[in-house]
Amino acid sequence: MKIGLLMAGESAGDLAIKYGLHEKQFIDLFEPLHAANSPKIEWKIYYVLNDIFPVSADECDAYLVTGSKHGVYDNLPWMIKLSEFIRQIVSAKKRLTGVCFGHQIIAHALGGKVVKVEQGFGIGMHEYNMVIPPEIAHLAQHDDFALKTTFKVNVMHGDQVVELPPTAEIIAASDFCQFAGLYYPEGVLTYQGHPEFDNQFIRDLITDKWNRGQDWVETNIKDQAIDSSADNQPSTRLPIAQFMLNFMTEKTV
Repeated sequence: MKIGLLMAGESAGDLAIKYGLHEKQFIDLFEPLHAANSPKIEWKIYYVLNDIFPVSADECDAYLVTGSKHGVYDNLPWMIKLSEFIRQIVSAKKRLTGVCFGHQIIAHALGGKVVKVEQGFGIGMHEYNMVIPPEIAHLAQHDDFALKTTFKVNVMHGDQVVELPPTAEIIAASDFCQFAGLYYPEGVLTYQGHPEFDNQFIRDLITDKWNRGQDWVETNIKDQAIDSSADNQPSTRLPIAQFMLNFMTEKTV
């Protein structure tokens, strides 16, 4: 089983030294959740932001598009190429998942719209209402995740999907982010949140970003976000990750 990580962002500076490269966060998240009796996963890393792409969609069995510091509307050459490759993945009937920027560019590539929203950045732990479609509920049984009506996960985003692609179904929403989770019957599952970010990492990320430029969010919002992701504030990131892994490793669409 080969899963391709389409890296639209990369770690740098002190965060990379402390936590490792961004792809390591995903592998460290998913590997302990992979059933011991299941086929071994081979992780293939493609830094698409550096124009490194698979030769074809058939190179892997499933794909995940990561977050990024960029916005979809930047329309950089590698984003145009990534959008086309996303459509190729869907046409090839490969399972596709995405988080944050990945969630957004998949929606963009499949006919949706993404903008920088007026309400500003969402940071820290956010809670979402959840509805999992019956056709994939069997993939979300871990910790009774499919039976839950809400979940919490760490986020870091100033952009949002504001218009849905034609086939997308909303599976997660909040007052702050209406389209926070999407399922496409073609074999696509995406989240605005970051299941790969644990509480310590998001606190460090917020602090690092704040120290590099304090005009992107108000002080009180920064402080509230750090408090929301304290160690005694559990997230639902592991059940989300299990759901995504089950989705990617299920045989066919």
